Amino acid sequence: MSPCGDLEGLFQEVSEEYLKEHDCFSTRGELGVFSHASVVWLGIQQRLTGNTLQTSLSTLIERIKEDTSPLNLILNPGKKIRNGKVSLNTGGVSRARSRLPEQVVAELFAAATENIETKLTSKENIYLMDGQVLTIARTDSNLKDFGSTGNGEGELHFPRMRVVSAHSLETGVAKQLAIGTWHDSEVKLAADVITALPKESILVMDRFFDKPTFLAKAQERDIQVVLRVRDMVARRLFGTIPKEAIAEKEVVWIPVDKKLSAIQIKGRIIKFTVAQSGFRTSEFYFFTTASQLSLDEVAALYRQRVKVEVFIRQLKQTLKLFFVRARKAENVRKEIYIAYLTFNLMRAVMQLAAIKGGVDPARMSFTATVTLCQTYAGLFLKARSSAERDKLYDDFVEHLLQAKLPNRKKERSYPRVVKLPRNKYPARAIVKDYFKKEGK
Repeated sequence: MSPCGDLEGLFQEVSEEYLKEHDCFSTRGELGVFSHASVVWLGIQQRLTGNTLQTSLSTLIERIKEDTSPLNLILNPGKKIRNGKVSLNTGGVSRARSRLPEQVVAELFAAATENIETKLTSKENIYLMDGQVLTIARTDSNLKDFGSTGNGEGELHFPRMRVVSAHSLETGVAKQLAIGTWHDSEVKLAADVITALPKESILVMDRFFDKPTFLAKAQERDIQVVLRVRDMVARRLFGTIPKEAIAEKEVVWIPVDKKLSAIQIKGRIIKFTVAQSGFRTSEFYFFTTASQLSLDEVAALYRQRVKVEVFIRQLKQTLKLFFVRARKAENVRKEIYIAYLTFNLMRAVMQLAAIKGGVDPARMSFTATVTLCQTYAGLFLKARSSAERDKLYDDFVEHLLQAKLPNRKKERSYPRVVKLPRNKYPARAIVKDYFKKEGK
């Protein structure tokens, strides 16, 4: 078993079975000097470092010259690789990326994720689901597959797309994801996500997933839900909103549309009233099909739903997924799968290090984990004995624990808000008012 700090060893451990089965170590035919396995690993490295393809290729060539190259990601390394004569021209890597089938990347993500979950021995089947919007390059291929994006002012230059993912509450690992266009609803994509979730698991979601058709599919899969619902939905299910601060009622959710009257979802509608000093009293409404959960457990689960927003922020900010630069739609989807695979590897490293250090995994820093994995990568590759690797592993965990996050001792003293970066250009309305005032 590879030490958790050895990211390359961990990647091979969780994906080697699939890579061998699908001949991903081979460089036969038009693949050149780069196997499918090495292309995926280069993508993971780029996602971690944020380097350009040219820089990543230069780093790989330096490793080849130092005899610390990932030759085990290639079945039979050719003469160019053995002699360190790989060209710095990025055309070969680009062509190898294009030849990498999208289906292979998607299946590799699923297989590696399953092995990661087995390695982490997760005890609870509780998942958090949410969606995110990604910006992609404006090319003919991307516009054809994902369509254009617009707002009240007209068409945006850069198209956008949606990704919905379900993450384990205990480990943060992304169990499954669905990729769609800007015009696809998150509920539609969520229906594809739940097909990979284990039966009798609990799925925690926010508002706007409260569609009876989606809940019916979850019910068919024996997936229990804890779902915050909109006020208008709560009023219809309650009939008359109770005046009590905390109330619940057993209901059968039947869609308003008569065409869907065959759908009937049994559950509970719950009301919570939250009063916080200095803030307006708020009412929250939940629908759940998990009959074994008490009111306190429902509230506690929803309070942890915010973790999925943290996971999405780590993907976008730390792993640079906010903008996908691939020029072909197929490559866009492959980059997203590789980014999520990288995220899952990082979550595995954090979880295993926390277990070894005896601390709460929630206190592990994602950014520090990424930085330390890059720092220790070369050291693990140069280690020649298991004793040396174990010593490096202990040092890695010690340094990672030194960067753990502090405990939050109290609740937020201010509401959560979206803070946008300041625009260096004035808003259009301000410019219009200026010209109007000046009579221009």
